[in-house]
Amino acid sequence: VGGKYSGALAVLTGIVSNEFLYNEVRAKGGAYGVGVNSNWREQIASWSYRDPNLANTLAVYEKMGDYIASLELSEEDLTRFVIGAVGGFDQPLTEKSKGLVDLNFYLTGRTPEDIEALIESALDTTVEDLKAYAPIFQAAMDQKYVAVLGSEKAIRENEELFDEVISLI
Repeated sequence: VGGKYSGALAVLTGIVSNEFLYNEVRAKGGAYGVGVNSNWREQIASWSYRDPNLANTLAVYEKMGDYIASLELSEEDLTRFVIGAVGGFDQPLTEKSKGLVDLNFYLTGRTPEDIEALIESALDTTVEDLKAYAPIFQAAMDQKYVAVLGSEKAIRENEELFDEVISLI
């Protein structure tokens, strides 16, 4: 749906996960966990864990674009999320982890300079940068690619949400 992966997008996924989705799906809906991820392949994926309100959660996901479009953050709150995003890019690594990072760089063609660019992008993030992602998130959610692994009972109760239901047992 467009939109290059950037430090600002990493900041935004932290905000959407920890503010909007946590409040709507975890606190109000009772799921054990919830979040949204983005990656270098320009993919956006939302998820919940042990979620008792499947239909409600899917409806909340569809509102992410609206939430982002109306996002308001204090400078202090934005700084907190920027620090979280930068921490995700610049973690302390064991020798084994360093080897895995090097392997990932080799396989993907990315470089340490790419990570530095993401960090700089995160550090330069403004609320307006974040709001610019609203149509991208909305377009991603409008595609309605949904996969659910869960109790058969809960899925059958919401069968109208799916084109196909497959039992894995």
